[in-house]
Amino acid sequence: MKLYSLILTSCMTFITFAQANCGMKGSRSMDYKQHLEAELMNAVQSGNVDDTRKALHQGIDVNARDKHDRTALMHAAEHGHTQVVNELLRNGADPKLKDKYFGRTALMRAMRSGNLEMVKELLDSGAEINSQDNGFETALMLAVYYNRDDLVQLLLSKGADAALKDENNRTALEMARYYKYDKIVAILQETVTR
Repeated sequence: MKLYSLILTSCMTFITFAQANCGMKGSRSMDYKQHLEAELMNAVQSGNVDDTRKALHQGIDVNARDKHDRTALMHAAEHGHTQVVNELLRNGADPKLKDKYFGRTALMRAMRSGNLEMVKELLDSGAEINSQDNGFETALMLAVYYNRDDLVQLLLSKGADAALKDENNRTALEMARYYKYDKIVAILQETVTR
């Protein structure tokens, strides 16, 4: 009986040691979680759909945020990785989330890449078209800033509000005039005069 008790005590000591030192509880498990989140962000930024899928299948939160408070969907949208965006959306990524530094959504970040099909997918998945960031800029204003006339047309056709103003009290039309984007000026003037 004493031998059984000694073995049981030794096993319990080993299990406690393993939990404390092998990532089974406490800060070590947080390190593992952070490792998985980093894997997801790396896969997303490189546009690797298979690695994105693998990271998601390990149970990582699809809306996890990196050290800059950006989600995987924000990164994929900004880099123009349509297939990755679609995979993230299929797995429950929330297109309405904003980062805390700029207050930008995945739709706003997608203006940089200029990927029309991806923007359509984000809009079809519930992205808020007139959401404003911390400087009160909208996706429409960012499309103007990046000189994306095709995105300006798409956003207007989907209900973007051209009358909204940024923190400098400028509309998308005033921004287009400032940057001398004549084609976008014409598109926005037509919308304003309707």
